[in-house]
Amino acid sequence: MKKTIEEIINDGLVRPEKEAVSDFLFNIASGKKSGWSTGFTSLDNYTGRIDRGQVWVIGGYTGTGKSYFILNMIHRMLRFPKEERPKIAVFSTELSKVDYVLRYVFMQTGVFPLKFMHSPDSYYQTAREKANQFFDDVNSNEFNIKIYGNISSVEMVTENLVGLRDSGNLPDIVFIDYIQELSAHSKVGEEDAMPIVAAALKTLAQKLNIAVVAVSQVNNKAMDKTFKQNESSLSPFSNGKKLSHMMHTGIVLSRKRKHSIRSYHLQADIVKARSGIESGVSFEIDGGYLLHEINYDRARELDMILDNFQTPEEAEKAVLLNNIIGAGNDSRGSARKVTPGLTREGQESFNELYGAMRYDSSEE
Repeated sequence: MKKTIEEIINDGLVRPEKEAVSDFLFNIASGKKSGWSTGFTSLDNYTGRIDRGQVWVIGGYTGTGKSYFILNMIHRMLRFPKEERPKIAVFSTELSKVDYVLRYVFMQTGVFPLKFMHSPDSYYQTAREKANQFFDDVNSNEFNIKIYGNISSVEMVTENLVGLRDSGNLPDIVFIDYIQELSAHSKVGEEDAMPIVAAALKTLAQKLNIAVVAVSQVNNKAMDKTFKQNESSLSPFSNGKKLSHMMHTGIVLSRKRKHSIRSYHLQADIVKARSGIESGVSFEIDGGYLLHEINYDRARELDMILDNFQTPEEAEKAVLLNNIIGAGNDSRGSARKVTPGLTREGQESFNELYGAMRYDSSEE
């Protein structure tokens, strides 16, 4: 007979509530911050910090950058001063452990995987150095991160976490990418499994005294701007009504799109924040999908650049040049290349956009 999530966790090892409350009050009184930063100052200002017992949900359409968003959070957290650095576990439903590490290495190198495939000689040395440094840091316990790939069920997540707890290496923050791919109690499919998965995430966070950050698809109907006012209570997350009720913080990511090209402005809208306020934070996407906080004016500039691509053909050539030839997204590319088929206005916009995307990997 299969054990329930609570049976796997073992209720006898729950931290007493009195101790948790006392620690929280003492930390506030002594000026010690509770939990961990997201890695982004603006996001912390609106949401508060990630803390134990909380479930955060990061949502967005396919291709928006949800996975890279949490990878940026992990990247920044691993570079906190050692005493502020959380122990991290990552569970990926789509990638193997090797593929997940490669994605992280490419992001640090400042190159998209496709560009690396087409120009390996330009990036191999830097990528190799980043990979070696990552494994050196993990093996020396400089970084405390565990990565699990090809995860298919919430029971697999739970059993791995309990194993880490029993070995004395329970993580502080768990990232799950993404939850609609998880089965639960042999139920497969969003509609059947999601209520169970949502309840399990809350149980894991509270019983194991950890923070959980989960990636989710979004509900197309709820995200539609023509949505009827009396239906606006629908969850923005796919089959996520229960998820919305129990989560501590919810963030929906979006990017303006025209033809086949997306803006390099990533908008993070905070749709729920029990410890903060609902607002929005803007990011600029750099080479390899590194994120940088930007102000409203810069976000508007990036979005307006799309308006100058008059045809799908112009946009396609811009994407091709950026992702394969590499104009401007790294320190080796030339942002002033002439892109065949672009109008003069389109070419100027292209130069402005990708010229601003230069990324020198030696800075990392």
